[in-house]
Amino acid sequence: MADLNTILCERRSYQEEPQTHDHTYAQLVIPVEGILAVTVKKRVLKHDQQMVIYIPPDAPHSFYADASNQFLVWDIPTMYVNHQETVLPLSQPLDSRWNAARDLILTEVGPEGPSSNRRLSDLFRYILGLLTVGLETESASLAYISEHYNQLLTIEQLAAIEHYNPTYYCEWFQKQHGLSPMAYVRKLRLEKAKSLLDETDYSIVQIAEQVGYKHHSTLTRLFLEHMGMLPSEYRMQSRIPVKKLPQES
Repeated sequence: MADLNTILCERRSYQEEPQTHDHTYAQLVIPVEGILAVTVKKRVLKHDQQMVIYIPPDAPHSFYADASNQFLVWDIPTMYVNHQETVLPLSQPLDSRWNAARDLILTEVGPEGPSSNRRLSDLFRYILGLLTVGLETESASLAYISEHYNQLLTIEQLAAIEHYNPTYYCEWFQKQHGLSPMAYVRKLRLEKAKSLLDETDYSIVQIAEQVGYKHHSTLTRLFLEHMGMLPSEYRMQSRIPVKKLPQES
């Protein structure tokens, strides 16, 4: 199907033979009855009565069902989602707000084929708000990094926390935080090291170990790259007392 210019919503049922495909528009899949297995960018999601699934534009995906089922499927033109600065989550729980929206959608979408009208467009604006609410909440992997920044961390380990494959996780994290996962870890270690240099008399070797580096030379390279100085130079500079300006009488 070519790119869309109009929001469409349709009742659909799926068969046992999955066919992987992609398209330039996004989709939103809301359950009515039955169970559907959905694979999006190699992430397998079990779509049941408790889950709403969002499929980004150009994302390879497939559907599989082995029993009677029915879902509301929105075909969403790119213009409605490409302005989002954060990546929309691939799945959300079907809470009371989604249930209320689904009931309204069902009154507008008949069994005869795709539907499009002013009321559906208004409903979608409300749904877009449901998709974006709470995106400021810290992700599970980010919380894990914050607690374990001084331990050995791998992309595979962090991706598993979010239930993503490593490649998609890196793309998702970069769009969410503006840095790759490992660059974020290095940034956090640098900030922790700066605090220790400011507030303690630990040696550079001890500080390197506390922020997760076996060799203090790694911490030194990090400071040279991002601060343009050695850790010892940063400590010396940060402890130079600031001269107070004389108060006016």
